[in-house]
Amino acid sequence: MGAFNSRVPATILSFLAFIIFVTSSLIQGGDAVTAIFTNVTFGNDNRLKLIVWTSNFTWVPERPKSISDFCNRDINKIGCVFAETSGYYRPPAGQDSLGDFNFTDGDLGVIGTTRGYYVEDTLKAGDTTVDLELGIARLWNGRPMLGLGLEGVWFPGTYNHLPIAFGNDDSPPPRNPTRTFLNNLRTQGKIASTTCSFYNVQDPGAKGQIIIGALDRSKFYGGFDRYTWEPTTRDDYGSEYGGRILFHPTVRLGNINDPANSTGTVYPSRSTSNNATIQINPFYPYLSLPGSIYDPLINALYPFGLVVIDVQDPSSSSGSTYPVQSLPCDVNIPLQHVLEFTFNKVTIRIPFNDLLLRIPRPENPSFCGLAFWLLDSRAELYTPFILGGPFVKNAYVVLDPETRTSAIAGLSRNDTTTDIVEIGGRFGATLMNVRGAAIDPSPNNGSSNKLPLGAVIGIGVGGGVVLIAAIVLGYFLYRRKKANAQKTSSIPSEESSSAEADSKALAPSELGATNKQVELPQNPSNQTNWQGDHIGSNRHELDASAGLLQELP
Repeated sequence: MGAFNSRVPATILSFLAFIIFVTSSLIQGGDAVTAIFTNVTFGNDNRLKLIVWTSNFTWVPERPKSISDFCNRDINKIGCVFAETSGYYRPPAGQDSLGDFNFTDGDLGVIGTTRGYYVEDTLKAGDTTVDLELGIARLWNGRPMLGLGLEGVWFPGTYNHLPIAFGNDDSPPPRNPTRTFLNNLRTQGKIASTTCSFYNVQDPGAKGQIIIGALDRSKFYGGFDRYTWEPTTRDDYGSEYGGRILFHPTVRLGNINDPANSTGTVYPSRSTSNNATIQINPFYPYLSLPGSIYDPLINALYPFGLVVIDVQDPSSSSGSTYPVQSLPCDVNIPLQHVLEFTFNKVTIRIPFNDLLLRIPRPENPSFCGLAFWLLDSRAELYTPFILGGPFVKNAYVVLDPETRTSAIAGLSRNDTTTDIVEIGGRFGATLMNVRGAAIDPSPNNGSSNKLPLGAVIGIGVGGGVVLIAAIVLGYFLYRRKKANAQKTSSIPSEESSSAEADSKALAPSELGATNKQVELPQNPSNQTNWQGDHIGSNRHELDASAGLLQELP
């Protein structure tokens, strides 16, 4: 007999990174920003709250000797505002530096300017611990972040090389720039794949899911539209955040129940490159749309009270303003008015109501901003769409940086059940053979005669249980018949004979294999739910409301 493989149950029950985020919207300079935060611990006692982002780089602010003196300097005031949310990192005594760094906005997906030095430390999230190279910032003006690693792994241009070390050309960058959070989780045996699945992460105030190394079948229906792409070497427009789809969807908008009042848009435009790729970014709060879609969409919203409001320019010291499109915050647009994207097999419909950020404008609290922007005409040549915010509210999105794979499926708004399926590894599933457990809400879904993967598995497991039950029943009847045959000699009462037979038939020593399965759920098709309950310690609840985060227990 071969050696026992202890990796199998560990992958399914212990190492599966299952993280639940709660997203909230913040108001910063009149703009609504949806941010996803998580609580993590570095080393033994450095507990911080970091924004979760696509970056290849994780960094934290170093605690100064005097926070008041440090934050009173003008150059540090913005950074100190962000550090009030994140907290500060206390370097342990004797910690070795791996060199200095100087990142400007956009380097490795970093937001803002960050200067400091590299170290290696352990990062703990729930019960999952991973060794990680990170940056300790001494000067910063952006939010400290946990970079998942959805950047340089995909783009082998300059994004796969760290900037020159700051202040000392001999200072080495991290030994391997692809040692990101996701890659380290996989190479250190915590997950079987770098698959990240996203559910409802852009719905302010609602519970969203980000699952690393798996997906939740209860949150989508049907199969996936799956796309892969070749990495780009371009650094202008080619190195945007998020997954990519080399596919041009059919787009229409308006009242889908009234063809006369719906608009089919002209896409792609003649200026769009044939190899232009659509970008999917679950962390991006908006849709960025080309003019051929943006303009008809604006026109379609005018009947629902669209107006132009002048808002303060946060980057201006003179109090200047700029005009923005806004809708009444209490508007309730009929659900048949949608922005629709039809891909290869999957159609994603975004209700017009989801195109509104339900956050009052400080200049006029009766009106709220829109969750879509006009894409820059130059960027449209290479990235004609950036699908975030409203799209992610209505699509189940899966990204895998290692295989450069994007996948989308129809979303099912289901916050009550969980059906986790591991992706990758020796015993994990693949995106091609996983179907959602939810029911397609459309009337003509065409899948009434198809069984999803979970149902097939359930039938197989259920058949095994039926077979075991038949064996047990046969054994029970045999013992009962044998007991009845002895009545002529012992003549016991019928009740005592039956009780004796029942007792013998259910003796634990004789049905040990059955008794060993008592921890499994009664419904074999729900075994993944049982597994999800046993990995609950890896779940993190977060609350970014007003920049304050709910502490984990």
